[in-house]
Amino acid sequence: MSAALGPLDAVLGGDCPEPDLPFGTVIYRLRMTLGISQRELARRCSFSVATVSELENLRRLPPRPDRVTALAAALTEEAHVRDQILKLAAAERRALNGLRISRHTPPRVAALLREIAMSGDRLQDRHIAALRAQLMEVVHPP
Repeated sequence: MSAALGPLDAVLGGDCPEPDLPFGTVIYRLRMTLGISQRELARRCSFSVATVSELENLRRLPPRPDRVTALAAALTEEAHVRDQILKLAAAERRALNGLRISRHTPPRVAALLREIAMSGDRLQDRHIAALRAQLMEVVHPP
């Protein structure tokens, strides 16, 4: 999907890393490029400041398409960029369907859970077993 971001490449710092940047990170970087606060972005798209913060901090799935449209319109006037934001949000919603991350989950753990969920189709049983084994070493050291 990296190539699909095309026009966003300049804002996102060139080629997107693999796996793709999360929707919230893209929103954050676009907002920073505009030089506006979360409060201002929230005002422009009729979101709460808490919603903008939760999106940017990967605590919330991308919203419904109509809400993503409002968010994209608040971030850019370029139709092709808005379309790519919508595609990114839809792909992430599909991949993360059902994932719930508590606001009390440490950010780096939340990011790891999202990465695992986004990689779901590519993870084989041996990968999952290796992840479990490594986690057990951390949780229950020898």
